[in-house]
Amino acid sequence: MVKPLPDSGTLPAALRLEMRCITLAALLVLFIIADPSKYYFLNDDFEHIPLAAGGHFVFGTFIRPVTDVLLWIDHAFWDKNPVGYHLTSLLIHLANAWLVYRLALSWFARYAPEQGQVRLKAWAAGLLFMLYGFHAEPLLWVICRSGSIGTLFFLLSCLCYMERKRGWIFFGCSLLFFGLGLLTYESTWIYPLTALFISVTDIRKKDSSRNREAPYLIATFFFFGAYLLYLVWRMGNVGNDYSMHNIIRFNPGRLIYNYNTLLGRTMLPYSGRSWIFVSAYGILLAAGSYWAGRRILQGKAAPFLLLLLACLLVSPLPAISLGISTHNSESERYIYLPSVFFVLLVTQACGSLLPRMRGWLAVTMVLLIGHGCLLWHSAQAYRTAGGIIRQSLSALPASGEISTLHVIGLPLQYQGAIMFRTGFNDALRWIGSGCRYERLDTLGSYTYLRAPAAFSIQQYGPQKGMEVLGASFHTRPEGSWDILYRNLHFSFQPGRDMILFWTDSSLIKIK
Repeated sequence: MVKPLPDSGTLPAALRLEMRCITLAALLVLFIIADPSKYYFLNDDFEHIPLAAGGHFVFGTFIRPVTDVLLWIDHAFWDKNPVGYHLTSLLIHLANAWLVYRLALSWFARYAPEQGQVRLKAWAAGLLFMLYGFHAEPLLWVICRSGSIGTLFFLLSCLCYMERKRGWIFFGCSLLFFGLGLLTYESTWIYPLTALFISVTDIRKKDSSRNREAPYLIATFFFFGAYLLYLVWRMGNVGNDYSMHNIIRFNPGRLIYNYNTLLGRTMLPYSGRSWIFVSAYGILLAAGSYWAGRRILQGKAAPFLLLLLACLLVSPLPAISLGISTHNSESERYIYLPSVFFVLLVTQACGSLLPRMRGWLAVTMVLLIGHGCLLWHSAQAYRTAGGIIRQSLSALPASGEISTLHVIGLPLQYQGAIMFRTGFNDALRWIGSGCRYERLDTLGSYTYLRAPAAFSIQQYGPQKGMEVLGASFHTRPEGSWDILYRNLHFSFQPGRDMILFWTDSSLIKIK
């Protein structure tokens, strides 16, 4: 699709061999980290997958049919086997890494060929994006791959827009992919601004003119405006209270905070201590501003640098009302697309500071190792959370009816991997479909602070179970028990009810 300008220099054969070896090693590391057989379903996977499997592609308050159609296809092949779903997510991520490489190749060749080694920088950008340490959630949580699918269509749109002057077919394809992105995830809403920045960059480099770019930009913004009008007609607004509450209620303090946390998490790993994250963000922001400011004052700020900075600065806007956690990997799907521009900015900055290829290769290795370690660390949380959910659901009886299912210590999350914040009822209906119950009584929740060395399932009768819980009880005349566990008071019918009680290392069943 994209025919980049010729590279400014031929890479030595020895260097090309080293690059191939590094690429294979990085792929191996990614496959080890994201091995599809090691992960399970999480949270609202249990809601969205069965709905998509039933042909419900538009439901709730979001219009994302493309994501749900892909879930429908996965379900047709894999049913309740999570391996296939995670394999699809891995393939989408690999496709995105390839597209980042292609976009980097196009942008470096067109906008910064004078610095040389276009292919080396594009190769580094693609590999760094592939192992980027802050991609755990969209890569390892099935329903959150909407962020990576949206990025795929965004990148295809950008690549086609770069070729718009070769014929209207390319521009038409850019709108087609943009439309698919709009029906996938809201992160793609920045595409019209990205197209504007590309056109302005071409005008500044004397590669185009305002009159030539105007029709492309008018059509792109009109297309997006028509989509927004459709949302207003279909939903009554361009967003719901969940996704737009800080904008609807106009909370500028929260919006500024959310913007900075999104931008900071695009560039930095999460930290358990806020002051560490804030300090690191401040230092990075000051250093980056100083470097960019000096280049602007010295007249060295090429249009390409301004293009990258502009794209990076607008990329967090679609999620500005929601924000992101700075303490764990939760909501990393919001920074999946912004990381594209930061990766390109990093490789461009390194290219200007490290002109020698060997220095480039060494820096690339350090970045890949560092981000690989960060991704591995976050992946362990998703592996642990999925393992606990898998074992817990397998402990449910395959058949039989339960009057009331009492749930104590329902697991919510582990280090950002959301477990049963929502979706427990849906999990029981979908995975535990042989277990019938009349009523679900959720009595408390639990957040895992550390991974258990081993997670076990333990089953007891009512009498022994009360001893294990440390609960007191007395029997009513009709045979039911009044149970007091800490500050929880509930009624239990031996032989008819069941208690599920999670601890930091086990699930206790009492029936």
